[in-house]
Order: sequence, then structure tokens, then C-alpha cells
Amino acid sequence: VSDGLDSISVFQSIISGAPSNNFFLFFFFFYLPLICVATPIPNISPVHSAVLAKLGLTSPPNFVTPLLPVPDHFWKTFRKVEQGMLDEDSIRLFYPKEIIDLNSGLLLSFNLSLEAQRAQNERVIGAHMKLHVRCGEKGSLRVYRIEDLSRLRVERLLDSVEIIRQGENQDQLIDLDVTESIPYSNQLHLVRFLVVFHDDCVLADTPSHSISSISQSQYASASLIVSYLEPEGEDLQEIGQSKRRKRFSEEEKRRKERKERRTNNRKHRTGGEKGLCHRKSMYVDFDELRWNDWILAPRGYEAYQCSGGCPFPFPAQVNASNHAIIQGLLHNYNDEIPEPCCVPTEMAPLTILFREVSNRITIKIYPDMIVSACGCR
Repeated sequence: VSDGLDSISVFQSIISGAPSNNFFLFFFFFYLPLICVATPIPNISPVHSAVLAKLGLTSPPNFVTPLLPVPDHFWKTFRKVEQGMLDEDSIRLFYPKEIIDLNSGLLLSFNLSLEAQRAQNERVIGAHMKLHVRCGEKGSLRVYRIEDLSRLRVERLLDSVEIIRQGENQDQLIDLDVTESIPYSNQLHLVRFLVVFHDDCVLADTPSHSISSISQSQYASASLIVSYLEPEGEDLQEIGQSKRRKRFSEEEKRRKERKERRTNNRKHRTGGEKGLCHRKSMYVDFDELRWNDWILAPRGYEAYQCSGGCPFPFPAQVNASNHAIIQGLLHNYNDEIPEPCCVPTEMAPLTILFREVSNRITIKIYPDMIVSACGCR
């Protein structure tokens, strides 16, 4: 019993705010946001499971290979997704499973298999290969799709680029569009490319064997960036446009919230006006969950929570639905009809950058992770 209580007290430190209710509110935030009855405190494991389920995972990833750094260009992509500048639901970075130096060029193999439950409905909308190359004054390279590895049969040219050295820096990051190759992946989810260099161009720190013998600096010289959407039966292009408009709207809302943060936080500390339904702070700290080895950004986030009562008649500042008004009126005459609950009425997404197994690095947008507004329902 004491161990269980210790576990609960440790988890309660994850969430800032009132220590007596935040554990319940965090659990309900993920599972039962509309329930207004008391529930016995569960142990720490179901809470971890609840968060993992939100991320489409059954357990934290178990890393058996050396972890590679997140490239600077992928951090920039993460910031763009956060700001609503990209349409994708998920973006994954894959490092090569194998790089072989051939006379004709470099053979790069990527394993695109995914274990996450939520990934089953994702559809590829784009794929780009990123290469750190070193050239003289100028050079060029071409990338081909390999269909038959046993015969090294080149199927078709996917992309090519002419390279001109800029200044004294001989190393450049090259972007190659290889989207056409992804639908041709086989049942093992392996895709293979032949990269042919011309005019004194090479892959920076070119490796020659599998991951076990490639240094981190060499292995990070090539990567495959794959973008995904979750279409839900709609046209992919229309979905992308709709999501982009929605995310720009959400970013504008966040800007307004940042301007009012000082006033809002002061109101949160006082518990709202006379205990009425309002939004208050609830900070989720991934470091305290001991997940900082695989959740890279953010380190934590302000999820917020809804707190306070919904007494009838409702003041103007309480966001009450018509149904809540009728329910509140009936509650005054019949105690068996419960009082309306203070619950989230608007939710916002959260963008997370995290590691998966096999040195995959993922950017994913998770909906309904942040309470934007509360009301009586």
C-alpha cells in the first residue's frame, strides 16, 4: 500500500496546481472528460497507459541501437508544424538501414515499417531524401529507385540536382523528391535507392556497411523524410487545405492567449470569479514522467483544466449551452437531476517530436490535447 501511495505522490508532482484534485483531472482529461462523479485513485500504470494510448503506443520505445541526433533541418520542420505552416499530420525521419558503396554509386536501404497503432490509417503524401554531400566547385547527383536488388535493376530516375558550391563551405544539404518510390515498397516495407554522384561529389563521411559499423556522424549523412495524413475518407488535397486553415486559426488564437497570459494566470490563481466554471492551469511534465529520453519536444506543456461550479442562474461569463440552462433550471426543482458540469468546450492540438524504435524520429500532431475554453454542459 505504501508503495502505491508513493507512486501516486510522485505522479502528483507532475501536475502543477492543487495537489488534491489534479491527479483525477489529468486522468479524466485523457479518458473521461465529461464525467463529474468521484472515482477511486488508480495506480500509476493506468495513467502511463492512458498517455501512451493517446500517442498511439502500448509502451515506451525500447532502444537497442545507439541514438542518433535530431538533424537541424528536422528541428526547423518541427517549428513549422507547431506554427501551422505545414499540412501533415505526421512526419517521420528514417535513417538508412544499410548503405553500401558500389562502383556505380551508393545503395541506400530504408525500413519504413511502423509499429504505432495510429499509423495504420496514415497515408503517404510525400517523401524526400536529405543528403549531406561534399563537392568541388560544382557537381551533380541522381537518385534512382531499385526494383530488383539481386540484379541491381534500376527502375527509374526519381530526381536529380545540379550543385554549385557556395562560398568556402564544401558540404551542402541536398533535398531530393522520392515520393514516387514509396507506393512500390514491398511487404517488408523496405525501399532502396541508388544515388549516383558526378563531377567530384561524394556523400559526406561516406559509410560502407550496416549500422553496426557506421559512426553516428557518418550515418546521419543520409535520411528519408516521409509525410503522412489521416484522410478519414475525404480527398487528401481538401483535407490538407482544411487542416492548414484550421491550424493557422489555432495559431492566431494562441497568439491572443499569450497576450492575455498574465491576466489569465492571475485569475487561475484566485480560482476564478466566486468559484464559477473557468479554465485553470494544469502542466504536464514529460521529464517527471521519465520520458525525456524519447519525447524530445516539448519537455512539457500547459494542458489546462476546467474547474468550478455551474450554479443556476448562470452569470454571463459562464459559457453555458442551451441544454445546460434547461438542466440547471430543472435541477432547482428536482435534486435527482444533476447540476451541469464544468467541462472543456474547445480543445487545441499539440505537436510532439519524439523517438521511435529503429532510430525513427517522428513529428506528430495530436488533437484535443489542450483545453482552450471551458463551459457548463
